[in-house]
Amino acid sequence: MKTLTLSVITLLIPVFSFAQDEPETLLPEMTSSGGYGAPILGYGSVNQKGAFFSGGRGGWIINHQYVIGGGGGNLVNNIRANGKSPAGKDYHIGLDYGGLMLEYIHNPDSLGHWFAGSLIGGGSAWLKERGTDRKTEEQGVFVFEPYIGWEVNVVKYMRLAATVNYRLVNGYDNDYLQSNDLTSVSVNLIFKFGKF
Repeated sequence: MKTLTLSVITLLIPVFSFAQDEPETLLPEMTSSGGYGAPILGYGSVNQKGAFFSGGRGGWIINHQYVIGGGGGNLVNNIRANGKSPAGKDYHIGLDYGGLMLEYIHNPDSLGHWFAGSLIGGGSAWLKERGTDRKTEEQGVFVFEPYIGWEVNVVKYMRLAATVNYRLVNGYDNDYLQSNDLTSVSVNLIFKFGKF
C-alpha cells in the first residue's frame, strides 16, 4: 500500500508543478494601471508656411510603460492656399484630425526619459474664403503621425514633454491644395496630467 501511495504521489508532483507555472504570453501581465490627459501645442508647416496646431491626447497606461488611447489636432492660424477662387478671393486652409494612439514609455520612473508612439486615423481638410467661415472643397483625409519625445516628471501627477512628429496626410487633392502640402515635420509641447 505504501508503495502504491508513493507511486501515485510521485506521478502527481510533476502535474501540480506544471499547473502552477505561468504560460508565456505575447503581452506582459498587467500589474498596474493608470491614465493621462494632455493638451498639446504644436508648430510645423502647411503649404510650406509656418503653422500652429492645438490639440490633445490621452490614454490608458499599462504597467507604467504602454499607452493605448487617442488624440488629435487642428490647424489654428490662417494659411493661404495656392491660387485664388474664380471670384478672385483668397482661400485659407483648414485641417482637423484624430485617431488611435499607441505609445511606449522607456524607464518612466527616471526624472527624464524618452518615449515614442504613433497616431493613426483620419480627419478632414478644407478651404474657406478669406474673411468667412464657409467651408468649400472639404475632403476626408487619412493621417499617420509617428513621434518620438522626451519628458520630465515635474510632480507625481504631471509630466512636461516635447516631441518631434512627422504628420503624413493622404487623400486630399484639388487645384488649390494637395496632400503633400499638409504633410510635414512638426514639434509639440505637451502637458500631461494623470496617474502614471
